[in-house]
Amino acid sequence: MKTKTKIIESFKTPHKQRIREIIKRPKEKFLTKSQEEYWKILDENQIVLCFGPAGVGKSYIAMKKAVELLWDENNKYEKIIIVRPAVEAEEKLGSLPGGLEEKLDPYIYPSYYLLNKIIGKEAREALKDNGYIEVAALAYMRGWNVDNTILVFEEAQNATPAQIKLLLTRIGFNSKFFLSGDLEQSDKYKDKTKSGLYDAKKRLSLIIANANNRYQIPNIANQEPQFSLANQPQINSSSIRSKQSENNSFAILSLQGIT
Repeated sequence: MKTKTKIIESFKTPHKQRIREIIKRPKEKFLTKSQEEYWKILDENQIVLCFGPAGVGKSYIAMKKAVELLWDENNKYEKIIIVRPAVEAEEKLGSLPGGLEEKLDPYIYPSYYLLNKIIGKEAREALKDNGYIEVAALAYMRGWNVDNTILVFEEAQNATPAQIKLLLTRIGFNSKFFLSGDLEQSDKYKDKTKSGLYDAKKRLSLIIANANNRYQIPNIANQEPQFSLANQPQINSSSIRSKQSENNSFAILSLQGIT
């Protein structure tokens, strides 16, 4: 009877209060200036596409920012959704046992590993058990409206153009989408121009094609993304290149390496 009472009480607890009982705010600690700039861009845009080689922190910083936004009581984000293309690196594992979640686990494990480093395995499992972390399969996302959520999509270079379009059109009210990948390290495409991530970069770059040198960060909290021709702020650095829409609906950036 006592156990049942505790479970009922936990569901009555407001989302943010319950989340703060499980995790602490991640420390803003960066190895490079470019990672710090990336952190700010994630905070100030609704859709972010990040390109870069392995080891520059594109996945780690995005996941850490997602955790911080989930922890922050001054917003309405209620969960993190993790998505990855179900693509193996060279070797084929064949049909995997279990239900959908069990089948996705091998692909999602790298994301879980990052979360374990950021908040610890116990806290990560507690967030998942309480519904604050979810895993989604691209194949079943049609028809969704993703509201009040931070969606983290990794290894995006392995997605098709149709899959990226499907994903980006799922964004609803008060949500952020963080996409990252390395176009030079695709397990699916020998020609990187066939990748959905490349296609998205090309199309969104055209949307913000009228460039100038202003770098302004207006507050866009709770605004719907508006994909219109906009001016393009520019960050000039040896380690990070960025394009952002004027109203900060989305940003495209490239982390070039550790500097």
